Amino acid sequence: MMFSSFLGPEYGTTQSAWKSVLTEADKLCELHTEVAERLMTQVYLQVKQWNKENYHRTMMNFRECKDKEDNFRRAQKPWMKRYNKLMVAKKEYHSACKQERSTANQENNAKGDPSVPVDQVKKLGEKLTKCKAEVEASRDKYKAALHDLNSYNPKYIEEMTF
Repeated sequence: MMFSSFLGPEYGTTQSAWKSVLTEADKLCELHTEVAERLMTQVYLQVKQWNKENYHRTMMNFRECKDKEDNFRRAQKPWMKRYNKLMVAKKEYHSACKQERSTANQENNAKGDPSVPVDQVKKLGEKLTKCKAEVEASRDKYKAALHDLNSYNPKYIEEMTF
């Protein structure tokens, strides 16, 4: 009884394993600290010096970054103008197609309903003809905008690779 109380409550447990784990953790901590110190003293200072030599600060940011951003905006502006024109033409075309389908349905319903006056059916027919012409015009405008954007793509790619 005296022997077991002398060894303590840890007797027969994994005390030695815990001590080994903690020793290993301390060694790993020292290694990581040493690597961090070497990075801060050697690599960080070299990178900082390289940045000073290659990047020139202006009042707000680096001159090189500002030049790249300006060149990007300069290359992007004409392409974005064409793209927005394409999106407007696309929206007009889809709106015209939707209007044409709606008018065609109204005309078909009016033709099938004997209570609708003939002159109203005739007006719907005229409206459908106008809608078809509008669809054709908007389709041509959409195709022209798409062709314009596609023909500009090589120049855009060239300007974006500055």
